[in-house]
Amino acid sequence: MITLNGTWQMNCKEEDSWQEGQVPGTVYTDLLRNGQMKDPYVGENEDEVRDLSYNDYTYRRTFEVEEKTLQNTKNVLVCEGLDTLADVYLNGTHMGSCENMHRTYRFDVTELLKAGTNEIVVELHSPLKYMEEQYEKRPLWGVSSTVPGYQHIRKAHCMFGWDWGPKLPDLGIWRSIYIEEIQNGRIESVYLRQKLSGNEACLTVEVENEIFTEAEGMQVVCIVTAPDGSVAAEETAEAEKKQSISISIPNPKFWWPNGYGEQNLYRVSVELRMGDTTISKQEMNCGFRDFRIAREKDRWGESFCFCINGKKIFARGANYIPEDSILGKCSKERTRQLLTDCKTSNYNCIRVWGGGHYPDTYFYDLCDELGLVVWEDFMFACAVYDLTDELEANLAAEAKDNILRLRNHPSLGLWCGNNEMEGAWLYWGIPQDEKLRQDYTTMFERLIPQWVRTYDPDRFYWPSSPSAGGGFIDPCGENSGDTHYWDVWHGKKPFEDVETKYFRFFSEYGFEGIPSRKTLREVIAPDQFNLASPEMEKHQKCIDNGPGNVTLMFYLLKRYLHPQNFDATIYTTQCLQADFLEMAIRHLRSHKERCAGSTYWQVNDTYPTISWATIDYYGRWKGAQYVVKRSYAPQGAYVEADEWGKAELYVYSEALKPEKLTYRLALMEQGQEPIREACGELTLEPLSSAKAVEWQLPKLDQFRRRDCYLHYEIAKDGIVIDSGNRLLEMPKAFRFRDPKLETKVEEKNGKIQITVTAQEFARRVGLELKEADVIFSDNFFDLLPGESRVITVEEVRSAEHIDVKTVEEELIVWSNYQIGRE
Repeated sequence: MITLNGTWQMNCKEEDSWQEGQVPGTVYTDLLRNGQMKDPYVGENEDEVRDLSYNDYTYRRTFEVEEKTLQNTKNVLVCEGLDTLADVYLNGTHMGSCENMHRTYRFDVTELLKAGTNEIVVELHSPLKYMEEQYEKRPLWGVSSTVPGYQHIRKAHCMFGWDWGPKLPDLGIWRSIYIEEIQNGRIESVYLRQKLSGNEACLTVEVENEIFTEAEGMQVVCIVTAPDGSVAAEETAEAEKKQSISISIPNPKFWWPNGYGEQNLYRVSVELRMGDTTISKQEMNCGFRDFRIAREKDRWGESFCFCINGKKIFARGANYIPEDSILGKCSKERTRQLLTDCKTSNYNCIRVWGGGHYPDTYFYDLCDELGLVVWEDFMFACAVYDLTDELEANLAAEAKDNILRLRNHPSLGLWCGNNEMEGAWLYWGIPQDEKLRQDYTTMFERLIPQWVRTYDPDRFYWPSSPSAGGGFIDPCGENSGDTHYWDVWHGKKPFEDVETKYFRFFSEYGFEGIPSRKTLREVIAPDQFNLASPEMEKHQKCIDNGPGNVTLMFYLLKRYLHPQNFDATIYTTQCLQADFLEMAIRHLRSHKERCAGSTYWQVNDTYPTISWATIDYYGRWKGAQYVVKRSYAPQGAYVEADEWGKAELYVYSEALKPEKLTYRLALMEQGQEPIREACGELTLEPLSSAKAVEWQLPKLDQFRRRDCYLHYEIAKDGIVIDSGNRLLEMPKAFRFRDPKLETKVEEKNGKIQITVTAQEFARRVGLELKEADVIFSDNFFDLLPGESRVITVEEVRSAEHIDVKTVEEELIVWSNYQIGRE
């Protein structure tokens, strides 16, 4: 391989001067690095920067080729990612035009390379100009928060704006570019298929080879390396253009999602050899596991449940969006941190949302390693598409490229056709054009599933999210398939409405929270720290159903006192976000026999903003992330209480064996002994939930209810493993007493510990450091009167070292008592 990554020259075609560019990278990344562009994330710079995408840009570089390269059977220029409209030239010859950022383009350059210096030129054309031209010819429906016409170009839709992201349609050579040198032949693709039977795994390695010479003496060698590094199997066969090699693996070690077992990864190496010389090689992860979506008729309708290695698990995760609006800023290290945080927070799955791009291969490698099952959308979202012959051919190539690239990952659970399009046709007021509606059916219920069957027949395909299975049959229903729920937030229904829903798989729902002051001050001027300021509103993209900050304040004033300062506003919105996610997740898990999955919206941000993310752009955890971590723990409990005074305590478990637990439910009154209490023990079956207690609460007058709350906890072997509290009134009406919080900071066993003690009931105790960034062992927790909790600093992210004194000086402690008080 001759790599062409590295330093190039780039320029705007409207200008004569050239500057340095980095590949892989983007135009915005280079302009920002070279001081030729304002930071689009700061203040109100976004619109000015967006207009740069009305320009065309050129990238060029020279590279050296040795004489021996010209003796290769074939030399191919491989462009793994061109964003998006591009013309490629080699030594003055036009190699071809590209029109899809989601594809890999290959150009035969065997006859064009020369010994010595060669020049490659990539001309990038304005996506905005192209979209405007196409939209004028053929207007198509799309969501209003975007630049019109985004469905006319195979480019990440969210680059044109979304209700959480800016309008920054960057462009560039965003993935690797190189010349592949081929001697006699190459491995074109490898597909790993497996059958598990008893104590044996039969691995079928399907290989497609591109062979340019006589195949006599050419062999394919498959080597399987076990998780411990030993060679588990090796098979050799004569090379053919298409062939299957069967390999038996005795006593295979299974791959499990996070929380159920080890992520045992075998490594499969497939080599094409001429004699003793390897002329082509591919390596990939292999995880032995049986994965399916259980869709079984039951008394509520039809289930939609992840079933792995014969176990029906509750899917615990979130939606994932591109990690940066400027793709040149993304990195494997950054992705590893985010996905590690997901694992730490007890996720076992992640949904790749269809309005972005197919992530880099390392994303799936990390999901393999960390045990995160991937729900993979194809890249279509919230739009109407006009299916022409040209688009169909383009999509066929896109699907093939990405299915072949991703299909061997054990973490890849299912393919999904699109985000929200089936339901949109029924409920969003799309003009009912019969041709376009038929195009939808053709794309997502005939073509894409056909391509999946061709290239990845062992993987489950789902036509849309949400859906009940296609055909426009109740795609947002409660009794089958997956559901997106936005009655809380967009519908402005009370949080408690979610407790009346029993979705089979809850694939989208969420609530916004303002990120920390540390994040905001990176992009907002100090005098703009007000929700209604121009800069703050610029960083609130939810405008489809009224300004998002208005919705945020609507819920805040329904549930909490009006905060007296901006820091209290930040804390209160994070409490709101935590309250809703905790309620939704624990409600669903309490009814596991009916509800089988939760992927809330959303885990991450593409830039510093006010959004539904629980981990902000800089990787800082909002309070909700800690609450999600507790709510996704293997075992937990939850108390539901309705307006008629009925209270029910539920216990749930994801253990693979029966769990003997004790429980306690108490109706507490501040300053008094518990009004009522129930304690007991139960044996919870594997992977199940159960109701432990059902009460009719005593009638309490309005004023007394303001001092009362339900406390619940469960214990294993005498140790409390989960606890929580539910107020009988809204937090704004509850008569919080000053908890007189005390903190003690010390170092023990090499870790900094913060002991927090409350004299009175304290809700949502929030810890934060003024400057340093750390991850705590827990946060946004409750304390009962007289209770202490020891919190450790698990990870330091903004400095090499933080000591006890630093924490003592920087520590800020919040509780619900402080809201509305100076």
